[in-house]
Amino acid sequence: MNVLGIHLGHDANAALIMNGKIVADIMEERFSRVKHSADPPRNAVAACLAMGNIRADELDIIAITGQNLHKDIEYIFRLQDLERFPTYFKRYSLTPATQLKNYDHHMCHAACAYYLSPFSDPALICVSDGFGDDCSISLWTGQGTSMSLLKKYPSEGSLGWFYSNVTEALGWIHGDGEGKTMALAAKGDPANAYNALGDFCPRYHDGELKKPHHFGSICKVTERGAIQWHMPDAAKIRGLISRFTREELAASAQELIEENHLSLCTHWLQRTGLERLCLAGGVFLNIILNRKLAGTVPLNKLFIYPNPGDSGLALGAALCALSEYAPEELPRSLDSPYLGPNFTDQEILYTLRQRKIRFTEHHGDSLIETVARALSENLCVGWFQGRMETGPRALGNRSILMNPCHAENQKYINTRVKFREPFRPFCPSILDTDRDRYLVEKDNAPYMILAFNSPEQVRARIGAVVHVDGTIRPQIVTSIGNPLFHRMLRAFKKLTGQGILLNTSFNLGGEPLVCTPEDAIRCFYSSGMDMLVLGPFVISKQEP
Repeated sequence: MNVLGIHLGHDANAALIMNGKIVADIMEERFSRVKHSADPPRNAVAACLAMGNIRADELDIIAITGQNLHKDIEYIFRLQDLERFPTYFKRYSLTPATQLKNYDHHMCHAACAYYLSPFSDPALICVSDGFGDDCSISLWTGQGTSMSLLKKYPSEGSLGWFYSNVTEALGWIHGDGEGKTMALAAKGDPANAYNALGDFCPRYHDGELKKPHHFGSICKVTERGAIQWHMPDAAKIRGLISRFTREELAASAQELIEENHLSLCTHWLQRTGLERLCLAGGVFLNIILNRKLAGTVPLNKLFIYPNPGDSGLALGAALCALSEYAPEELPRSLDSPYLGPNFTDQEILYTLRQRKIRFTEHHGDSLIETVARALSENLCVGWFQGRMETGPRALGNRSILMNPCHAENQKYINTRVKFREPFRPFCPSILDTDRDRYLVEKDNAPYMILAFNSPEQVRARIGAVVHVDGTIRPQIVTSIGNPLFHRMLRAFKKLTGQGILLNTSFNLGGEPLVCTPEDAIRCFYSSGMDMLVLGPFVISKQEP
C-alpha cells in the first residue's frame, strides 16, 4: 500500500510509506523558511510524491491528523473548488479508490513511539504535549500491531502548557523556546521558586490528576504562517521575576515537569506490569526530563521517538492507517532519520556556477582529509551532504561542525554563527567505538534525544559540548547509519586523538534547518562560518 500522512497546523508536515518502507518525512518549514510553519504542507506533499516517484492517484490512503477533514486537504486534492486559494497552488487528483482517514492527534504520536521502537513485546506508551484534539497527556499500551488507550487527561492537566507559559514569561516564544528554558534551568536552584511556580502547574499522584489547573482564555496568533499561543499565566509568571531570578524560575519549572511525569510513568508501569516505556509528544524534546525517565525502566527498555513533536505527526498518521488496513506492512523500526530531499552533484554545481562562487572539488579521501584538517585547525564548517534529516536535530547531513576541544567554541557559534543566547549548549557527534570514553550511561544514543553524564576526567578536554551540569546530548555515529560522517569522525580522531565533534543544526537562530544548496549558501555567507562543504565542493571565505 501507498500511504501519505499529512499534518496541518503547528509544524505542518507530510510523510510517505510505500510497501512497508518509510520513503519520506518532511516539514513544510524547510521549504517556506518560516520556523514551525503552519501553512498547508503543499511543498512537503510534492516532495514526498517526488521521492516516492508516484502520482497522487496512486495513493491508497491519505491519513490526516486530527478529528476533522481540513479544508486545505479538500482543496489540495481537488475535493472542492475553494476560491481563497491562488491558481498557482499545486493541486492533485485522486481516484475514487483513495481513502481519506482521520486519526486522533495523540494516537498519531503514540504510533511513532511504539511501532518504530525496537520492542516486539508489549510496552507502555506515554504521550505528553500542550494539547491535541481532546487531551494533553495520554497513556497507551502497545502490543504487536495494535495499541489500546489506557487514560487521557484534559487540558487542565497540561504540563506542556505550564512549561511553555514559563518559557514565554522568560521572554521566549511559546512552542519554540522551551529548549532555552531547559538549558537555563541547569544554572538555577529549583527549590527557590518551586512553591510560587507550583501554583501554575497541574499536579499528578497515583495516576490521577489531583490538582487541575485552569489556564484561562487562550489567544492564538498566526505570524508569517507560524502559530503562536498566549495565555494569561505567562504575564503572571513574568511578575515573579521581581522575586526570583530567571535561572531559578527555569529550574523550578524543570523540576515540576520532571516530578509529575515521573509520577505518572511510574504509576502506570506498576499498574500494567509492563517493563518497556515508549515516549512521544513535544514535551519529550526535553532531554533532561528524558534522562530522569530513563531511571523508571531498565536502560535497554526505553525508546524516545527522535521526532516527538508535532513535526512527527504525519508519519504517525500513516502508521495508524497501516495498522488498521495492512498491519503486515507496518514498519517496525526507524531505519534512517535521513528522509528529506537529496541534491545531486550536478544540481549543486549548477547552483554554485549561477552565483559565481569559487570552490575547489574533492572526492573520497581527499574530501574527508580536507575537512578534517580544517576542523582540527579550529575552523567552523558547514556540512551539507545527502538526504536532509527529519525532525529537529542535525545528525550529520545538514550540520555546522567545530572542534569540541576548545571550550570557547561554544560561545563563538552562539554569538558569531547562530546569533543566539550565549548560554545555549551544543550536542556532540561521537564515534561508536569511542562512546564509553565520553559517556557514563550505556544507553543507545543515535538521535540527540537523551542527556548523558560525561566522565569528569574528559569534560575539560571537550568543553564546547559539555553543559554546566556536566551532561552532554550525543549522537552516536555508526558506519552503517552514516558512513561518510563516520569517516569524518575517524579522520578527525586521527589528527586530534578525539573521536568527537561539536555538531549543531545548519541554520541561523530562529530559522529552520537548511534544505537546499541555496539555503546553505545564504546561511554560510550570513554567518561566521569559515568553510562550506556542499557535496564534493568546498568553499572557503578569504581572509580579510
